[in-house]
Amino acid sequence: MTVKIPERAEAFSGFGTGLLDRLGIYEAAPEERRYLCGGAILYTAADEDNESELEGLGEAAKGSVVSITGSGCRSLSLLVARPEELISVDANPLQNYLLELKATSLLRLEHPETLAFLGVGEDPDRWRTYRTALRDSLSPGAREFWDLNQRAIERGVLYTGAHETHFRRTMRLVLAPRRSLVDELFSIERLEDQRRFYHERWNSWWWRLCIEQGIRPAFYRLTLPDPSYTAHVEIPGSSPGRYIHGRFEHTLTSHLARDNHVLSWMLLGRYSSTALPLYLRPEHHETIKQSLEAMRIETAPIGDFLAQIPDQAFDAYSLSDISGWTSVAEFDRILDHATRSARPGARFCYRNFFTKREIPPRLHDRVEPLDRVARELEQRDLSFAYTFQVGEVRS
Repeated sequence: MTVKIPERAEAFSGFGTGLLDRLGIYEAAPEERRYLCGGAILYTAADEDNESELEGLGEAAKGSVVSITGSGCRSLSLLVARPEELISVDANPLQNYLLELKATSLLRLEHPETLAFLGVGEDPDRWRTYRTALRDSLSPGAREFWDLNQRAIERGVLYTGAHETHFRRTMRLVLAPRRSLVDELFSIERLEDQRRFYHERWNSWWWRLCIEQGIRPAFYRLTLPDPSYTAHVEIPGSSPGRYIHGRFEHTLTSHLARDNHVLSWMLLGRYSSTALPLYLRPEHHETIKQSLEAMRIETAPIGDFLAQIPDQAFDAYSLSDISGWTSVAEFDRILDHATRSARPGARFCYRNFFTKREIPPRLHDRVEPLDRVARELEQRDLSFAYTFQVGEVRS
C-alpha cells in the first residue's frame, strides 16, 4: 500500500452547518477542519453491499482499478478480486486517512483484533493498539490526524461518522415505539416468515409516515449537510420518501435482515457477527492483507484525477454515487475521462441514490450499457437505497 501526499485538494467546498455541528466528535488541523461534517468524518461505515461492485465489474476487477474512497469499505472490498493495481481517490483527505487506518489495521492485526479495534467488538485498549501497532505505518498526514482523535479511536471508528451518528440517533427515535419488533425482525430465519412479518406487522402507518417525512432534503439540510442527500435530487414521478419506502420493502421481502450488514448498522446501530461488510469477513482477511500492496491512495476530485490519466490506462472503475455529488456537467466530464482512459473491454459501475442518471446516449458508440447486469444487481444488492448503472467499453 502506498500513499501519495499531495497538495491539499482545492476543488472541495466543504460542508454546510447542521445540528450535528454541536457534537464535536473529531478534531482536525486548521487547514483540514472544512472537511469535517458536523464535527466528524462524513462516512465511516459501509452503507453499500460491495459484492455488487465485484459482480458488476466482473473479470475487469482483476486488472487496474480506480475506486472512490468514501468510507474506504468499497476500495478494501475490491481487493478481494486481487487486482493488479487499485487506486483509491477522494477529494476529502479525511476519508483517505480513514482508509489508511482501516487498511493498516487489516495489515498489522489478526482478524479478531481488527474487528475489535474498528468497533465491531469490545476493546478497552484501542488507543494502545493504535500507538503501538498502527501509528508508525501511517503516512505523516494520517498520523497527524489520528493523533488528534484519541476519543474517536477509543469508541471504535466504524460508528463515529456524521452519517452513522445521524442514522443511529434518527432511527433510535423512529424505532423507540417498536424496539421489540426490531429484535424480532433480526431473529427471523426464513424469508417467507419475514415477508409475512413485514406486511402484517412492520409496514404500519407510523413507519410509512416516518419514511415519507424523514427522507426529505429540507430535513437533511438541517441535520446532516451531506451534498449527496440534497444537491441533486432527481427522481422522476416519485418523492424521496416513496422511493426509499419502495426500496426498503424490496429489501425486506427479498433478503433476511439477519444477514444484511446495512440493515444491521442502520436499525441496530452496529454490525452483528452474522452480518459483516465484505472486507471484514474472516474468509477474506488474508486475501485483502496480501493485496494491500497493490493499493495506492490519492487525494483529488475524481474528475481532476481522471483528467490527468493517459488513454487506455485502466480496466475497471468503481464510482459509487457520483450522480448524487455532481452536476450534470461534472458527471458527464467524469464519464468522458473514464471512457477515454479505459482499455477496451473495461467496465465501470456506479450507483444512483436520489438521482437517476443513465449512461448518456452520446457515449453508446464507445460504451455498451449492461442493463441486464445492472437490474440483476438491484435485485440482489443488500443496500436498499441504490440503483445501478454498469457499462463496458467497446473493443
